[in-house]
Amino acid sequence: MEFYVPGRASARMAADHEARYRFACQWADGRRVVDAACGSGYGTAMLAMAGAELVVGVDRNEEALAYAEEHYASDRVLFERGDVQRLPYRRRFDFAVSFETVEHVYDHRALLRGLYDALEPGGVLLLSTPNRNVTSPGRSPLNEHHVREFSAREILGELRAVGFRPQSVAGQRRQPRMPGAQPQRVYARLMRPAQRSSPEVRPVGTVVVGRIVVIVAVRG
Repeated sequence: MEFYVPGRASARMAADHEARYRFACQWADGRRVVDAACGSGYGTAMLAMAGAELVVGVDRNEEALAYAEEHYASDRVLFERGDVQRLPYRRRFDFAVSFETVEHVYDHRALLRGLYDALEPGGVLLLSTPNRNVTSPGRSPLNEHHVREFSAREILGELRAVGFRPQSVAGQRRQPRMPGAQPQRVYARLMRPAQRSSPEVRPVGTVVVGRIVVIVAVRG
C-alpha cells in the first residue's frame, strides 16, 4: 500500500496532498473529524491545527501509523488501526475526510456506508478520487495500487446510493474536457497537465475537468 510522507515524495505529489488538506481545513473548526485512510498523519494534524475539536485518523498500515503516532499524535489528534471498509463509528463525527481512498478498496460501497454512518445528520464528507476519464480513459487503472477508478458521474452516483447529498464538485490539476478517451490520452501525453496545471482545488464544469475529483457531500 502506498502512503505519502512529507519530504519523501515528489514535489507534485506533495503539492497535491497538501492542497487537498488545505481545502478541507475550512470545515474543520470546532468539529469532530474522522480522517479515513490517514496515512502518515500529516493531514490529520493539519485539520487539528485548523481548529478541529478532535481528529481521529484511521489506517490499516502499521508503518504509516507508527510514523503518524511518532510525529503527529496529541490530545486532539488520535490514530487508530482499522480497515476503512469496516469503520465502527456511529454518529460520532461532524466532518469526514477520505482522500484518495475509495479507488484502493475492494468494497467501495462499504467504505461509503461506513463514512455515512460515522457522521451525525447534516455532517459533511469531503472525498477525493482520481477521475478515470482523465487518469485512465478507456482502460484499466494504470496505478497498480488502484482497484477501481471512477468518473465524477460514477462517484456522485455511488455517494447518492448510500444516502449522501452531493453539494459541489471541484477538481485538481484541471484540464479541458476532451471528446473521448483517445483525445484525452493524446492531450495528456502532449500537454502534460498533471505536471503543469495547478494542484489547488477549484470548480470544474462542462468544459473543464480535474485529474482528481473533489466532492463535498452532506449526510441526509
